[in-house]
Formats: sequence, C-alpha cells, structure tokens
Amino acid sequence: MAPVKVGRRLRPPRIIFVAALLLLFLLSRPFTPQTVSGFEPWWVQNHRETDLWSGPDAGAISFGRVAQWSYFQVLAPQSGSRLLVLNPANGGRAYIDADAVGPSSPPSVAAPAQSGPSGVQSARQPGLRTPPKLVEGVPERWVSNFRETELWSGPDPGAVLLGRLPQFRRLLVTETQTGGRLKVWVPETNGIAYVDAAAVGPSGPSVWVSARPPTVIRQVNMPARSVGSKTYIRNLPIHDDETELRLAPNNTRLAILQAVVASDGSQWYAVGEGEYLAASEVRLPSPVDSYLPGRWIDVDLNEPTLVTAYEGNRVVYTALAIKGYSATPTLRGSFKILRRVEDETMDSETIGIPRDGPGGYLLKHVLFTQYFTNDGASIHYNYWLGTFGYPGSHGCLGLNLEDARWFWEWASVGTPVIIR
Repeated sequence: MAPVKVGRRLRPPRIIFVAALLLLFLLSRPFTPQTVSGFEPWWVQNHRETDLWSGPDAGAISFGRVAQWSYFQVLAPQSGSRLLVLNPANGGRAYIDADAVGPSSPPSVAAPAQSGPSGVQSARQPGLRTPPKLVEGVPERWVSNFRETELWSGPDPGAVLLGRLPQFRRLLVTETQTGGRLKVWVPETNGIAYVDAAAVGPSGPSVWVSARPPTVIRQVNMPARSVGSKTYIRNLPIHDDETELRLAPNNTRLAILQAVVASDGSQWYAVGEGEYLAASEVRLPSPVDSYLPGRWIDVDLNEPTLVTAYEGNRVVYTALAIKGYSATPTLRGSFKILRRVEDETMDSETIGIPRDGPGGYLLKHVLFTQYFTNDGASIHYNYWLGTFGYPGSHGCLGLNLEDARWFWEWASVGTPVIIR
C-alpha cells in the first residue's frame, strides 16, 4: 500500500505573519478619523526616527520606521506609553511612542512637503528662504519658542542682545548645543543667532522654507478697516502662528495697497512692505452706482456697516459704524446734513421713550453729532457701545471718537449722505 500523503500544517510563525499582513492592510486603508467623544485632535511630529505600531502594548507588531519630522494627528488620549495617530501620508492609523513626538502645527501649513507611501517626506521645494548648509553630522532639527524670548550674539553671558523673538517662531538648530543656548537660523530675518534652549521645544519646519511669493492681481490704494477681534497683520499671506506680526482689532484703520493671491489660491491684501491681511478680514468700500461732485458721504448698511467719505469719485476715508436695530433701522435714501451739534445730551424722552423704560437712555456729552433727518437720525460719536459695523442704535450711525471727529472736521451742513 502506498503511503498516505499528509498535508503540512501551517506553522505558527506563518500564521503570525499572515495576521500581521492583514492587520497592516486594514490599518493602512484611507478612513475618516474617528476620535473619542469630547477629545480635540492635535498634531505632533517625531523628533527622532521611530516605529509605528499595531497597538499600544509591548506585544504589538511594528509597521516599520518613519523618518524624523513626520506628521501625525493624535486621535485619542494616550494609552500607556503610546498614542493612537492618523498617518496623513497614507490615511492609516497606528500607534507611536509618546516620548518620540512633540506638538506641531498641521502639515498643510507648517510644511506642505509631499510624502511617499512609507511616510518618508521627500525634499521640499525651495521657498522664500533657503536654510544654511548644516555641519556634517548635525541632523536637521527645528525648534519653536513657546514664549517671547531674546536673540543673542553668542552662547556666553557676555553676549550682545540682538532683539526679542515673538512667540512661536520656528528656528533651525545649526550646531550641537553647548551650554544653555542653541545656535539657530532665524528664517524670518535670514540671520544666525543664539536662543536660550529652555525657551524652545521641538517643532516642524518654518513656513518661510515652503511659502511662495504671492501674486499681485491688482493695485487698490484705498483706505479700509479690519474686521474681527482676532485679526492679525502677517508677514506672509498664510494663517500660522509664525506669521503673526501684530493684532489689528476690529475697525483698525488700514491703507490697502494691492490685492494678492497666495500660493494656495486664497485672497489677501498687502497693507505694507511684507505685511498682509486676509481678504475676509478687510472691509473695503463697495462699488456705488454713481458719484456726486464735491464732498459726499456713502453709507453701506450691509454688515459690517461702512461709512465712506468721497471727494467726487475718490475715496478719502472709511469707518465702521453702529447702525440701527431691526426694530429701529437706519433709513435708506438720499439725505444731507441739516444741522450739527458739537457736544450735547441725548435724551430718549425727546422722542417719546421714558428714560427708565425699555430702550430709554440719557447720554451726556455726545460729541460731533451731524443730523441728516428732522426726526433725529445722525452721525455721531458713540462711547457706550463697541459693536462697530453692526446693529446697536435707534437709527443713528455711531462712530468711535477718532472717526466722529474726522467726519465733523471734513463735512459741513449740506454735505450729501447716501444710505443704501
């Protein structure tokens, strides 16, 4: 009798290998990130080459190593010594050692470098700044100052103060640390300085090494106002902590020079040499149907409400104004300034509203009032509200002190007021 052939049993190591391949396939498929309820996802970068794992425990399988400074989005609170992350290079989930990463900006802003399927970033295209060549053996390492700090001429206590560095600037470390300071390249100024090591932490690359110059689409040369309470004038047309120069609160006076398009297609305005505001954060005068000769005032009630001074077809001044509530709207139409009172008391009883009743008021020292209707609608200084650009009056147009004084000195009885 011929011997019976018995099929070989699949060895345990092969079973583990097949299971690992299946798990890797499932975890590498694109997906919509699901996060723990109430958890706010945040971005990190690995400050050293490290592994991606199939799970949070010691028995997890390694999916392979990822290059230094790769980006990951944290999807859940830390589990043990690892974090569950989204790998934007392939859309897959994995675990990464928490001690191998640090906080970072999103990759779409901080470093729009392309990544291959392994998650290893390819070389960035040249941007507005070219980093200096590093000494052989010194790895590329970016840091960011988490507080405003000083820039020094050297590493020792006798160094000269070069200036202060605003918070959240990204810096390239150019040499191995000696003492308490790091020698860094400052992309914003394209200079070399020293910074206290205790004032910085791991970061992604600076936006200056990836940003492209904006494209000018037209000359504007017109006054305008900022919109929003968290509006910043920026040194690049990019929304990023690193680009913030100074706050431009709602109703800040602006001189718009040019309209530009950033490399990502977004619309911006140039307000100075190397100074930009997003178009959505700027209120410019809207086109009018026709112009009047001489001095005249245009009021656009669309929010944020803008009052514009014209001389013929030329815009000479703009200001955000408080307009009437929906129950007491500012009237539309063609008017002219009828009379002016430099300093007066406004009393709601004069228009039939008791002072202590709903909507009542007694306001002393209301300055620079210019009436354009016989029933009390006017342009005047409003010191009791700060909602410039939005409703808040019984039909008047309220301005801040600077703007009310400007219109008082510029206009006169008979100046046309067109409200639309």
